[in-house]
Amino acid sequence: AASQALSESCNVDLIPCGKAWEIARANPNVTEDPCKDDKCHDGTVEGGQYINACTWFETLFQTSCIGSEAISFSDYSLDPALAAELQAAAHEAVADMYGENYAK
Repeated sequence: AASQALSESCNVDLIPCGKAWEIARANPNVTEDPCKDDKCHDGTVEGGQYINACTWFETLFQTSCIGSEAISFSDYSLDPALAAELQAAAHEAVADMYGENYAK
């Protein structure tokens, strides 16, 4: 409720990272929790920052992250299958919040 009120008062979009994590955690193909112990913010859990980035990207640019090949970073590379599952979770979260046609 607080996020929604702030979003409305500042006229900014909400970015549904929590929903994306929830979707990823429910996916049997994602065997590692992308935000286990919430260490995703310091980059120690593979995938945590990636799912956040995908969700931010879709929300800010209204462009789908599905199929992005940007899966290598300075200190690690994401498994392509995991990246695809996390992209799908981010896309679903944004679509749930803003509608199917929001990020194409």
